[in-house]
Amino acid sequence: MHSYRLTSVPLWVALFVTGAALCACGDLTSATGHFGNLTYGLYTDYEVGGSLGSVSLITGVPQHIEVSLSIFADDELEDGYGISHEVWPDDGVNISQDFDLLGVADFSITAWRPGSYTITSSQYGRMIDMIDLRFATPAKVKILSDVRGPDEDYGTQYSGYRIDIREGSEVCFWVLLTDGMGRAVVGQYDMAVTASPAYSVVTGGGFGSTLGPVNYQRAARSLFFVEPGLVTITVAGENGGFRASQRYQVVTAEGR
Repeated sequence: MHSYRLTSVPLWVALFVTGAALCACGDLTSATGHFGNLTYGLYTDYEVGGSLGSVSLITGVPQHIEVSLSIFADDELEDGYGISHEVWPDDGVNISQDFDLLGVADFSITAWRPGSYTITSSQYGRMIDMIDLRFATPAKVKILSDVRGPDEDYGTQYSGYRIDIREGSEVCFWVLLTDGMGRAVVGQYDMAVTASPAYSVVTGGGFGSTLGPVNYQRAARSLFFVEPGLVTITVAGENGGFRASQRYQVVTAEGR
């Protein structure tokens, strides 16, 4: 379930969403370790596509990694009890275990600096698998807008410096984060969506858009544009991880 909070103050309105965008379904991005015994997965409430090894995780925010025995796991590992995880290098990174009495322990990891970190998984002191996780600070932020007009059943996707929409339109915002190499930067984090002026928008319920491409993130709410004029929407990531803005020129139903 997505969480949000709406705060009205002079000149701006803030919508806080978990995951980082507005409107789509969850996804488990996973990869099998180098030894083939364990599967490591990151759950996001938006579709990512690809494997855990093909994306970068966002820095500065805890990421929960689910771990399970793979279908290729050695029989001697039994139910996976007693498996724990360590990270190297361990400077500038925090890792905590989520021990499970019924199986393999999950873990949460926060990297404060970009780079590649190796997770080693051991059972009673014997290393049984390992995986490399890449972390990055977003170098580029792109916003797409799914716009549904006041008399339309479906949304149409737009992008650009300024988007012209009609008063009463509902908009879902999609955010794509990429690192310096053009790889998607993904993870679970909070994102604040602010509007200026604040009175120009109200929160909507989302319209279940399926227009967002792979790696574009979403949340469960949207915004209705209820006043004509120029409106600026700004998205800002948790801990200052990213920031971007999109302008909308809102015209009345009569086109003025």
